[in-house]
Amino acid sequence: MGATVVVVSAQQEKVVSSYGPINQDVTFDQIKADRMAVKVERAKEHMELLNSRYDLSKKSTAGSVMSGGKPIPVGPTAKLQNVTWEQLGKMTPEQIRERGIFPYKSLPFADHAEGGHALPGDDYEIAATAGAL
Repeated sequence: MGATVVVVSAQQEKVVSSYGPINQDVTFDQIKADRMAVKVERAKEHMELLNSRYDLSKKSTAGSVMSGGKPIPVGPTAKLQNVTWEQLGKMTPEQIRERGIFPYKSLPFADHAEGGHALPGDDYEIAATAGAL
């Protein structure tokens, strides 16, 4: 008395994973292998970007340490472009924004093909216009 239902699908079965796009058709291991193949080069490019923006020499105070014995970092780490810290200190936020010289800009993801922005398109523009970014 019970009916049997058979469903036939012509579509190729998709890989189910929380890593990657919803319509993913490659396995996690394939994605990982692709990322590992470019990891060294991307890390090198990202370090070049960091070195171009920041002084990463780990300057610290002599004779002073934190409670855990770690040295206390000293000085600004950002490398300014065409302006001194004194000049920057005399500018208004609007002047800094207009000239695009804020020293601590957001860093891009070194390799993140599946995304990277916490805010989607319009929200990102609204936040940037409002000065939140």
